Amino acid sequence: MKAFLSHSHVNAELVRAVAERVGRPFVRVDINAFRTADELIAAMERAVRESAILVYFASRDAMESAWVNFELNEARYHQALMRIRKVRSSSSCWTTRFSLTIFRNG
Repeated sequence: MKAFLSHSHVNAELVRAVAERVGRPFVRVDINAFRTADELIAAMERAVRESAILVYFASRDAMESAWVNFELNEARYHQALMRIRKVRSSSSCWTTRFSLTIFRNG
C-alpha cells in the first residue's frame, strides 16, 4: 500500500521528513523530472489513481500551486466517480502551517 503525499515544493523538507518516518517503501512523494508537461500530468494522474491513500498537505503554498491543485482536482474527480473517498480532514496538525485532507481508494 502506497500513500501519495501531495504538497508544495516549498514544504518539501517537512513532507520528506514525514515520508521517512512513515517509511519510504510506503509513500510516493515526488514526481521525478520529465521531458514534457504531458508526461508530468500523466504521472500525477497515475499517482492519484494508483495510490491507496492520498494525503494533501494544505499549506498556503500548496493552495496556490497549480500542480497541487491539479492533484487535488484529480482526487475530487475520482471521488465523484466513487473510486476514492475522503476519509479525514484536519486543521489541527502537528504544526499550525498545515491542514491535512486524506483520500482513500476503494
